[in-house]
Amino acid sequence: MPGLDTPIALLPPLQHETPPSVPNHIAQIQPWVIAHLQSSILRGVHYEHQLYGDITSFLASIFPTKRQFMVKPQGLLRKALDPDDVDLQNASFGSTGAYHESRHLRMYHNLSADYQNILIICLAGSEADLFIPDFITVKVLDFQTHQLVSIVEIKRNEEVSQSRAIEQVIGYFTRAMKHPSRDSELCAYLVMGKMVHRIRMERNGNRWYLVQDPAFDMLAPGDEFTTQLCEIAIRNWN
Repeated sequence: MPGLDTPIALLPPLQHETPPSVPNHIAQIQPWVIAHLQSSILRGVHYEHQLYGDITSFLASIFPTKRQFMVKPQGLLRKALDPDDVDLQNASFGSTGAYHESRHLRMYHNLSADYQNILIICLAGSEADLFIPDFITVKVLDFQTHQLVSIVEIKRNEEVSQSRAIEQVIGYFTRAMKHPSRDSELCAYLVMGKMVHRIRMERNGNRWYLVQDPAFDMLAPGDEFTTQLCEIAIRNWN
């Protein structure tokens, strides 16, 4: 049985498995996970972060580690550079297949107090324009390759205006769409209280359009939020 005290091993190939149906996948979620999330949503919370435990358990139940899914709270969405304009000396290659601004050391030259010696001062570079959604879920293809499969942002109803929150999530989504390693049907979700907003792309002829679907109540009959997330997991099962 491997442990943290054993040598690092290569990831074994993920064995093909017949994906479950949506109803069967929903049925395997532990009842306490659903009940705890329902309770937290209905009673309301003082701080957004009080929902992190509920949402992490909920997402991890839908995107199981046995299928090499990884739920990343406060996941990082780095700005993808245009491959044609990349300076390889000042760029890094990310796990989602995009080039990013490198956090290389920046070097400054100053004369010493006696004006004889040059001092080289190295400061760590800082990468600009980082986006940090509340939750990113990825499919781990290997140690260096992660495929984006979902984005979820949490807001309390009174925390920020709906239009501003939607604008923020659209920013996350449009950035994620520039990462090559992602689900071809990637969606981003904004959860405000019990209401859920979905952002996605839709094709019309030869053109793609950004679509904001009508908000729905996650606690309403039909369990739409759980159903949609399970459909994403099943689509990326193998």
